[in-house]
Amino acid sequence: MADNPYVNKVVYGSDTLIDISDTTATSEDVLNGKYFYSANGAKVQGVAVSGVTDVEVNGTSVVENGIAEVTVPENTSELNNDSGYITGMYIGAYGKSTFNEILEAYLANKVVYCRASSSSNPASGSQTRMAFLAYVNNETNPTEFEFQYYRSVSSHTASQQGDQVYVYKLNKNNGWSVTVREAGTKLVVSTGLSTTYTTGTSAQNTVKVKLKSETSLGTIGTTEGLYPIGVDSNGQLCVLISNE
Repeated sequence: MADNPYVNKVVYGSDTLIDISDTTATSEDVLNGKYFYSANGAKVQGVAVSGVTDVEVNGTSVVENGIAEVTVPENTSELNNDSGYITGMYIGAYGKSTFNEILEAYLANKVVYCRASSSSNPASGSQTRMAFLAYVNNETNPTEFEFQYYRSVSSHTASQQGDQVYVYKLNKNNGWSVTVREAGTKLVVSTGLSTTYTTGTSAQNTVKVKLKSETSLGTIGTTEGLYPIGVDSNGQLCVLISNE
């Protein structure tokens, strides 16, 4: 008889009643605290710890030789931007950045700016002006971008130029161009109410001036100046400052 102190097989006559001699489980296969009987009939406690048995990325297992390697994105550009969040900033330059460069930044949901010079040629000299992207002609397939730079004259008097908006356009076919929208060299309003008026820098008696939206800036009046805080692309007065 073998020296095995355990019973792993019971035979009665020609019938096998119990047979665990073909057991292949080990203590590492059975959870800690649970018991099983090994092939020799010994009662053995399991030592395995329950936990993750597999790691999948998009439905595919990444476990190899018991090790799972997962690369976690570190940059927003590596993520699928299905929420339309801003991914970064792009600063182009008038006359230097190409249409495709601006288009790529815009479609990537970046905040886009354009540097320009204060000289007559915005592409030359020190490009110290920063114009923001204010308009695209098509949301998903633009062919023209419009950057704007607002310049406010420090002293608003009737003899000086009004506020200006520099418009830097980049057209897919025609390239860069610049225009200036301004209030004109003299914006004057005659109220005909008294000899005192409201100006952009000081106010005397209460005066309210109303102008029709189609009134031309060049034909408003001939006396004290009232200056607008905005003009449209056709040089029409949008808002007039009054002391009411």
